[in-house]
Amino acid sequence: MATTNQMIQTYLESKGVTADNRSLMLDMQEAQIPSALLMKDAEKFVRRIYELIMAGKRIVVYGDYDADGVCATTTMVRALRELAMILTGKPGKIKYFIPHRFIDGYGMKPKTIDKLRDKFPKTDVIITVDNGIVAFDAIEYAKSLGYEVIVTDHHGGVDGRNPNCDIVVNPNRYDDEYPFKGISGTTVVYKLFLEVAKRYCPEHLDKFRAFVDFAGISTISDVMPVLYENRVYLKQALAIFNGESEHRRRFAWSAIIELLQSMKKLTKDKVIDEMDFGFTFGPMINAQSRVYGIADTAVDLFLSQNTEDVRSKVAFLFETNKERKEISDAAFVRAQETDYSGRSSIIFIDDSLGDGYIGLVAGRMAEKYNRPSVVFTRGEGGVLKGSARAGLDNLHLLDCLRQVQDLTVALGGHSGAAGLSIPEANFEAFKERLEVIFDAAIPADADVRKPADFTIDADQLTYDLLNSFERLAPFGPGFELPLFEVVDLPIDEVKAMGQEKNHLKLVCDGFDVILWNGVPLVGDKAKAAKTVSVTGQAQVNEFLNRKTMQLIARSENSLVFN
Repeated sequence: MATTNQMIQTYLESKGVTADNRSLMLDMQEAQIPSALLMKDAEKFVRRIYELIMAGKRIVVYGDYDADGVCATTTMVRALRELAMILTGKPGKIKYFIPHRFIDGYGMKPKTIDKLRDKFPKTDVIITVDNGIVAFDAIEYAKSLGYEVIVTDHHGGVDGRNPNCDIVVNPNRYDDEYPFKGISGTTVVYKLFLEVAKRYCPEHLDKFRAFVDFAGISTISDVMPVLYENRVYLKQALAIFNGESEHRRRFAWSAIIELLQSMKKLTKDKVIDEMDFGFTFGPMINAQSRVYGIADTAVDLFLSQNTEDVRSKVAFLFETNKERKEISDAAFVRAQETDYSGRSSIIFIDDSLGDGYIGLVAGRMAEKYNRPSVVFTRGEGGVLKGSARAGLDNLHLLDCLRQVQDLTVALGGHSGAAGLSIPEANFEAFKERLEVIFDAAIPADADVRKPADFTIDADQLTYDLLNSFERLAPFGPGFELPLFEVVDLPIDEVKAMGQEKNHLKLVCDGFDVILWNGVPLVGDKAKAAKTVSVTGQAQVNEFLNRKTMQLIARSENSLVFN
């Protein structure tokens, strides 16, 4: 039987963490974080931002509608206004523009430049966040109209080509040598403004450091690896949320927490962790764009200084997120009606699904079946809009999709997630070719269950073991909580939890087995079974001063009833 230390060592090695690199991968200190100035054009950005503010130029921040885009837009707008106030005594002429998810789609396009011009006719400069690296035509068009364009992004670009503008800051541009490529669009903005503040207003640096909360949220919500500098920013963000930092928690976050507490969805003594970033805050930020196609409420929430306005916007986002969840849950159920056995990937069209939901369904399918998933919905003009998720830690999704780029009309993303559009006439060819590509990455007969890191006896799942692993926190993409498999647990009691009684809890031999939304999936099986074998993530749950150990199953495939 392996000791706790042996199990931790085995787990770390499986994640590529060794004695030689641990200090950088897991325990990086702030002083070790590479400067943003190592990115191409970052020096130009720092100087130019100062010049634009001092000249009183009218700036529009061109953002994106997902959580990273919202956080990046908010950070850029507030940082520019803060800088202008410090340097000039005025908040500057700073606006933002985010395209409509359903009408405009992702990124900058000539038609959205026209919309921006109509909305803000006196604009001098457009600064992108979380997009722009492949907006070649749109940037050329914007320049022809007399706009100065500055690009900040983190998505993969095109080999040998950058947009034709003076400043392009992106650690993933083809010619950039920044050592860590896995930072979010928000983090790019955050790092840049730390350098701006250090140079032009160092006495106010803490005002800009306080934007790390958005960097932390975006790291989790945009599925960036929780390694290297991302861990530093995530820890700092969590410290703000939990009142352990010199920076105050933003009122918008407090309003969300207060609402959830009032509805008993969050206890007053709950320590906010990275799971809350991924499953509570991120989805609420995303909700409006997924349901209605716009993200203005989320951005305005973080820009507002009015208490009642903030509370009203939080309530709206909460209700919208409930609607989003109901729609995505129904779509996920529909998607599972197809038999995917014998396939190394999941690729399908959902006629009834809006494109605000395809990423959610793709993510849940990739999670359940442990393989890459691409979900399409029908757009206008015979074009399918798609969203893809890797489903595998070692699969570079965007690289795979680039091999069929000739069949697409739009493609962008990163290693874990991507968005694309294809002519409907190309769907069968796209599916056939891509499945061959994925075949090389994952065998068709692979177990749909993600393999456990450890198979242990129930008596090995102790508080001491979980506490030892907890010292490695935070966890997240690229550094997930370990998976434990426990075999043949006797089922003492079967319970339904939640307001809708849709979550399944099995009381088993000293700890609880949880499957979110599990009642409609396996509730009848659970009631008829005597034992269960489960693969899941273990954690300690504290509620009303009572501690219990929980084993959280990843999907119904993680439970085997006998």
